[in-house]
Amino acid sequence: TIKGQEPIFNADHEGIAVHTRQRGHGKFSTYDAHYPEQKLAAVRFDVQLARKEALKIGPETTTLVEELLSGSHPLRFLRRVQGLLVKRLKQVPTLILDDFGLRNYTHEEATILVDMLEERYQKGSVIVTSQVDPKGWKKLFEDPVIGDAIVDRLTKPSRTVKFTGSSYRDKLKSKSN
Repeated sequence: TIKGQEPIFNADHEGIAVHTRQRGHGKFSTYDAHYPEQKLAAVRFDVQLARKEALKIGPETTTLVEELLSGSHPLRFLRRVQGLLVKRLKQVPTLILDDFGLRNYTHEEATILVDMLEERYQKGSVIVTSQVDPKGWKKLFEDPVIGDAIVDRLTKPSRTVKFTGSSYRDKLKSKSN
């Protein structure tokens, strides 16, 4: 222990931060350099790290649905896998549907999506990234009833954060040049 500093350990007894004592018993402050990478990213909302972590959880919406429907007997495969997938998706604290609405969804795809969302409704957070305004989501589905159910589960209750400006990919490209 360095004089005036207290190490903080996680459940595996790994050092995760060093706090400098301030005046008064029990008061601490933490230097950013001593936080784990994931903690700093969460505090600062690092988009790149968030995307990296999201890919560990699962693929983009379109890729996920297409993978579930692929194979010689997609409905049989779907029934077998759907239970496992829904169980896993119920366990993640935040489900990220990235690039939602870049194309229309078939009846089968919409059924999978509404089932996933129904299992998570008001039980866990869902983050949706989309270039399509939520008002235009209903027309992306063949079946208007299922489309309405999906949009309802994604928008009520929800908070919308709208970003304007140039593409984030353009900004990344200009930084790398």
